Amino acid sequence: MIHETILREQLPEVFGQCDVPEDWRTDFDLVAIPDPEQDVESRTKEPGHPDPFFDALSETISGLRYPVAIEQGAMAQLVTLFGRVPRPGAPITAENDGCPPPPDALAFYLPFHYYPTWWGIYITVDGLLHLTEVFSTMGNHTFPRHHYGLAARFFLYAHEFYHYRIESLATRIEVTHRRPVYIDGFERHYRNTLNYSPTECLEEALANGYAYERLQLKLKNDPAFRDHMQAITLQYIKTSRPPYQRGHAFRTYAARKKGECLWVEDSHHETFPQLKKLKPTIWETGGSFSRGFGDIRSRIQYILPRPSMLKHRINLKP
Repeated sequence: MIHETILREQLPEVFGQCDVPEDWRTDFDLVAIPDPEQDVESRTKEPGHPDPFFDALSETISGLRYPVAIEQGAMAQLVTLFGRVPRPGAPITAENDGCPPPPDALAFYLPFHYYPTWWGIYITVDGLLHLTEVFSTMGNHTFPRHHYGLAARFFLYAHEFYHYRIESLATRIEVTHRRPVYIDGFERHYRNTLNYSPTECLEEALANGYAYERLQLKLKNDPAFRDHMQAITLQYIKTSRPPYQRGHAFRTYAARKKGECLWVEDSHHETFPQLKKLKPTIWETGGSFSRGFGDIRSRIQYILPRPSMLKHRINLKP
């Protein structure tokens, strides 16, 4: 990403460092997702699309039997590699709390502020299959599982993409203030709310609301499946554990924008306590502060452990 290269050259102090073993890839397969932004509704109606890996996965999806086990050993390994310090989008392990696993237990985002080589969005294959079956079960298997698989993949992608948007917003502040913002106040505010008042950790709730809204927009030309998934994703969010559960309050653009302004102003104040704290509406004056800072499309991938119970059933050629 050219913007990141310029930033690292001129503002190296705004980046953090996370040590990742050079050989971590020997335990995992990565397969690029060609274009997760393509219209989901067209794929639910037309066979074939530019993602041969998902085509291969579809055979597995069609034969699923609930519940689909998440490979906890592999997820625990990913948490050890990338989630030891709680950060927005970092991988977490699912808990046996009666709630469906949240997006970050099924996919994760690695920020470019910490991972110059490996930053991007990762969707775990067993996590995708699990959420596919959760959606299908919540929907009484009304539509083919392939449909639910596409919706599940897009929901996970959109949730993690929102973390990228917030990182992009913090980066814009770094350009003007010439000091760390994302690895400082933004991360500290996230961690403090997550640890001491999870319902107030709005970034995860906002990411769920964003994923809900984006999926509805993607399905606008398929009203039957759109309305079906509207009820399912709302149920999924409402039955999730905090802080993800609160996402139902941010499922409209107006509500999400209001919540985002509050989250950003509080994160900004955590970074710059010496500055006057303003009403959150100040962030409405700048347009789309949180649009992506660069091009993330080449950094969206499936991740699958080696060995895997699923590996022998899926063609791993990208």
